[in-house]
Amino acid sequence: MINPGIIGAVLLTLLFLGSTVFTESISAVKYPAYAEYRRTMSMLVPLPRQRVS
Repeated sequence: MINPGIIGAVLLTLLFLGSTVFTESISAVKYPAYAEYRRTMSMLVPLPRQRVS
């Protein structure tokens, strides 16, 4: 049997990620310069993304 605590943690994580993606989409529509920010910064931790050559 699966531990209910694990199920709750997974559901909470999915809710957090879903709300983050939704908020970022709203910000992208409201602020045109936000698209450039999204390309250069990671979504959850404000660290620069690594460039892919």
